[in-house]
Amino acid sequence: MNRITAQTIQNMAARYLNRYAPTISHFRSVLQRKVRRITQKPDELQAAFALIEAEIQRCIKINILNDQHIAEAWARRCHIRGLSALAIRQKLRQKGIADTLIDSTLNHLIAEKGLFQAAFNYAKRRRLGPFQTSPERRANRKQKDLAAMMRAGHSYDICKAIIHAESPEAAIQANENSQWK
Repeated sequence: MNRITAQTIQNMAARYLNRYAPTISHFRSVLQRKVRRITQKPDELQAAFALIEAEIQRCIKINILNDQHIAEAWARRCHIRGLSALAIRQKLRQKGIADTLIDSTLNHLIAEKGLFQAAFNYAKRRRLGPFQTSPERRANRKQKDLAAMMRAGHSYDICKAIIHAESPEAAIQANENSQWK
């Protein structure tokens, strides 16, 4: 007797989707892991995995699962935190999002928000450059701050403009007068 039915899979999926907004690949692995806890019989596993795929297709069809929305949300969140395009790409890959979707999401994000804003957010969050409160400490840490931003994946020109700016407003002004938008 097969203990795993379509209704069992739907119930598992509903409980999980009520709490989380996963990517398709993550959702698939969660359901497969739950099924493996219930049974280890190869014929039951194969049938259950087929039911999981059907449930995934149903969720995609009714737009409960949408990797594009997940990719955009994660990319925006990472951009606000100040992560570079490379770091965002790596984070989205870890989430199981396809490379083509990552490329289109990053291209759209960079066109909309620009590379400068992420670097500026990073410097602000880490209190680097013009966000340093102590002038003497700032003078001593310019090279270290520049190196920290470079290690985070931001471009040298943008990092240099932010770190060497006298104030956050001056950094923004330098961005407006530059070629990197």
